[in-house]
Formats: sequence, C-alpha cells, structure tokens
Amino acid sequence: MSEVDIRDLIPKDVIVASKLHVAVLGEEFISRAGIEFMSRYYNAWIKSDFGVAVGAFNEGKLVGVLLGTTDPGSHYKSMVKTSGLNLIVGLVVSCIKKSDFRKELVRTRLVRYTRGVAKLLYGRLRRHENYPIENEKIERVGELTHVFVDSESQAKGIGTQLVKKMIDRCERENIDTLTLVTPPESSARILYTKLGFKEVGGKTSSSNETYLKMEYSLAKSAS
Repeated sequence: MSEVDIRDLIPKDVIVASKLHVAVLGEEFISRAGIEFMSRYYNAWIKSDFGVAVGAFNEGKLVGVLLGTTDPGSHYKSMVKTSGLNLIVGLVVSCIKKSDFRKELVRTRLVRYTRGVAKLLYGRLRRHENYPIENEKIERVGELTHVFVDSESQAKGIGTQLVKKMIDRCERENIDTLTLVTPPESSARILYTKLGFKEVGGKTSSSNETYLKMEYSLAKSAS
C-alpha cells in the first residue's frame, strides 16, 4: 500500500482537484461542465459544514480525492444557500461555451435540478412547521459521492485509505449508515465490498443511468 498524506482539501487545492476530477471522471455529466464550473462546485462543497472533501497527496502532489457528506439534506441546502447563485452562473457559462453540455442538461437534468432547488426552498419556508417527536430515534445517514485516483497512482491502496478516512469521520460524528451508488460494472464495487459495504439494491436515475446501491453500517448494537 502506497504511503500518502490524507488530509482535508482547502481552498488552495480547488483548482488542482477540479483538474484531476475532470481528467479521471471525464465521462461524468458534471465533469463535462468543465474545470471552471468544477472549481465553483468544489468551493461550494468545502464551504458546507456537512461536506467531506479529502485529498491524498504523494510528495505534495494530489493523486486522489474523496467527496462525501455526513448529512446529505443539510449539505445540499448549505450549498444552495451559500453558493447557489455562483453555481447557477457557472452552469450558464458552461452552457454558453459547450453546446453539447447544454443540450444534455436540458434533455436529462433541467427538470430534476429545478425541482430539487424548489424543494429546498419550500423546505426553508416550512422549517418551523415540523418538529421531531420527543425521544424519536432518527437514523443518521452519510453519503459517499465520489472516490477517484490518478491513473498513475491506482492499484496502490489509495482509494482504500480515502474510504477509510470517510468511515472514520462518520464514526466520530455518530453516523448510523454510510451509503453510496456505483455503476454495477465498476471495479470500485470490489473495493467497497472488501471494506464491508453491502449491496442493498439497484437504482435507475431519471436520465436512465443504472447504479448499484451499497451501505456500510456504523450503528452500534443495542446493549
């Protein structure tokens, strides 16, 4: 296993992390928005109190990244609140510069993104109407959204170290379950299984992409 420095990403890492994201995950829809938009996206992720952005550094060079969240709902609300306008501007700029990206956005994701923002805004309007029931146990669920490693640094255990870092973070914050989705044919499926993730079903996105859902249980057994 390669020895690397695993630490939280900071604003000065955003550009290099965005470039690595696009280089490794270039076929991902969000990557096709370009490095300029990805830089806005990473800045928004880092600003959120519920976001997890971790990098693996080999002799000072960023070779791997993990993105996740310890509270998905609160995290995306935070991103919209603190950086929503900046992200929208970034998407508009990408649409102007990249016609193929614009067409795919309109065809596969525009309605879903609009509904998501509307739902978040509606939730803010109703935030005082719903209160938790006294003594009600609410399961805390974290989410691992991205793990990727530079092509020259793969198969050296760096992805494993990044995922373990996320698991440690979830344990410290008393998360009950860590979830993720991955393409069924992805080699990462083997990594997640070795680390203790269990397959819990499949999922098809509104853009007709198929994913495998996996979970890692952190809940302590009842005494």
